[in-house]
Amino acid sequence: MATPGADGLSAAYGSRAAGKRAMTSEQLAEEEKQKSRASKQAKTESAKTESALVRQEAAMKPGQMSVTEDKTTKFTNALTGDCGGVTGILRTHTRTLNGKGGRPNKPYAHQRKCAKRALPDDQKRMLICHDPGLGKTFTFLLIVAGMHTLKKGVRRKTLISAPASVLEQWKTACLDTLRIPDKNILMTNKLDKITPQSLAKHDIVIVSRDLIGRAFSKCHEWVTRHHQNDRGNWLSQWDAKPGVSEHCLFRIAFDLVGFDECHCKLHR
Repeated sequence: MATPGADGLSAAYGSRAAGKRAMTSEQLAEEEKQKSRASKQAKTESAKTESALVRQEAAMKPGQMSVTEDKTTKFTNALTGDCGGVTGILRTHTRTLNGKGGRPNKPYAHQRKCAKRALPDDQKRMLICHDPGLGKTFTFLLIVAGMHTLKKGVRRKTLISAPASVLEQWKTACLDTLRIPDKNILMTNKLDKITPQSLAKHDIVIVSRDLIGRAFSKCHEWVTRHHQNDRGNWLSQWDAKPGVSEHCLFRIAFDLVGFDECHCKLHR
């Protein structure tokens, strides 16, 4: 489809505006009536749906779960108990610390739906954008637990990139949410701690985005005059350093990679 130039675009918008001005008062009134009817119909459908939910809840017997609660309970049981011969790694409750009982690790409906959508093999990437405080960290860890169950308990490699200030929070969340030993989690902001041996030994690797940048700079360099485009202009680009092998962090095939505060990954 051809893209109109500036003059053509102006002409198109001009003719559209002229057409609107040419509409009679009767046509404008009819258009407003149609919008009003559509709005009333939408409100009516919404009210019917709400009334149906109220009637459903009113008809429920004492102790009976709603459809949403039933789905959430089944989903949680599959990740915490035995499912197809696989013992789930999701804790039923957070750890008990300082004599205080842990809270239940039961997801809300939006967390359950998001995790289930991320689990199929053909779902290569997903942006989790819950509002602040609605549990993006817990949702991501639900995905980790779900992958463990679906893959029949085979050890999975997970990389988590987060701001340096919240690395400890991420490790605490992993230990509170998942039945994974502390020794299987590598949390560091020091590049020399990232070795082929340490990566092979740990199931969850939590590092800062700055560490990933430093690892990348070890084996890549910014070339100002890298190549020319069709117009002969020079373009800049990252390129591998000659004679330098790729850092071990980028040679590991992680099964799941999570970027906290992913908007900070924009190339500027």
